[in-house]
Amino acid sequence: LATVLGALASGAAVGLAAFCSIAVNWHRYVLNDEIGGQPLRLDGLVWRYLGNSLLVVLIAVSPVVLLGLALMFLPSVASVLLVPAAIVSGTFAITLSIKLPAVALGRTDFGFRDALNATKDNFWQLMGVFLINGTIALFTGFMLLSIASAFMAISFTLGAVAGLAMSL
Repeated sequence: LATVLGALASGAAVGLAAFCSIAVNWHRYVLNDEIGGQPLRLDGLVWRYLGNSLLVVLIAVSPVVLLGLALMFLPSVASVLLVPAAIVSGTFAITLSIKLPAVALGRTDFGFRDALNATKDNFWQLMGVFLINGTIALFTGFMLLSIASAFMAISFTLGAVAGLAMSL
């Protein structure tokens, strides 16, 4: 189990670093017309982008996790509170992530407070973006799970291989 968890954690770390490298190149291309950036950059901008991305997730998700822990001691019907909390948390994460393009450009003068100020009258629009993206992600996950389950009904091995292939 420890080996599997270690492999998963290592894969997640490499994937996150690669995602941040791509994101920095993309922001620099879109915002600065910088063409021909390094295919896989692992410079200070990428590490700062990665740290800020983790900080956004930590700030936005921590209250929902704490609420979930508190709900363990309440009747199960109270868990319905997690849905609006997750929606508000996701919207807040999008709001904070407005800082990330500035990080990709190497700007240190644009912080989370500036991101909040830049989006102060756009809560409902940002919530709409979050809900559309969340719906697409949930639908895609449901479809992949359904297809893998159908293969699983034929053969466990075939289902596992199909699920792995679709995940990749």
